[in-house]
Amino acid sequence: MFAIKTTSCRIVVFLLPFFLLLPAAGCARQGSQFRPEVVSAETGATQMAAITSYSPEGFPDISIPVEMEWQADESMTVRTAAFASAVLKYTGRVEVGSLADYFVNELAKQGWKLAGSVRSAKVMLAFTKPNKTCTINIVEKRIPALTEVFVYATDDIGARQDFRVPFGEETLK
Repeated sequence: MFAIKTTSCRIVVFLLPFFLLLPAAGCARQGSQFRPEVVSAETGATQMAAITSYSPEGFPDISIPVEMEWQADESMTVRTAAFASAVLKYTGRVEVGSLADYFVNELAKQGWKLAGSVRSAKVMLAFTKPNKTCTINIVEKRIPALTEVFVYATDDIGARQDFRVPFGEETLK
């Protein structure tokens, strides 16, 4: 072995492992469930509520499991007075089959009807609601070992509000 001769070298060697592990400590909460406190109306007791899913902005009837992380730089949305659309990407370490089952069950609870599905190495699920569509593609990536979910959603707001012009915009005169 070798001997460390100066005090400054001993300090560096002693602190180096801590600095190398510091970034990993910051990632420890990533992917874990956020548990806000909830006060019971009946007993007044404080409890921890488990958040198991969340919804993309503008689409409150689409549930995404908390294990999936939104990729904002690879997602986009558009909203007008009469139309909303989103192409959203999520990644996480979740098994493809259980994720597909999750979407089928959770979207059914939100009133979506499964219009069709294809399950092979990739999964495609197509859902409909009056004036809304949602297509979900689930792809397993080997390197890095991640599952990618692509959500394509549309909402024809104008059909519910009887807009007379496309996208709810005034025509140029």
